[in-house]
Amino acid sequence: AWPGAFRGTLHFYGHTHGLLPDTRQSCDVGVDRWQYRPAAFPEILARLEATEALPEEVALGQAQDGQRKAKQA
Repeated sequence: AWPGAFRGTLHFYGHTHGLLPDTRQSCDVGVDRWQYRPAAFPEILARLEATEALPEEVALGQAQDGQRKAKQA
């Protein structure tokens, strides 16, 4: 998680050597994930848009909200 994850902010990180999966809001921008070259911002945005997974914390929060609403109905 990172500050702003629940407000839709984007998170770019490196030094994970491709071990963490990308999400719609976060992306590994280390050169080892980009054929050992710097990634251009439009490429990073395209990767985010092509990724369906939400950040784990956001997905869990949405699931819990859905469960609460179902109980109230």
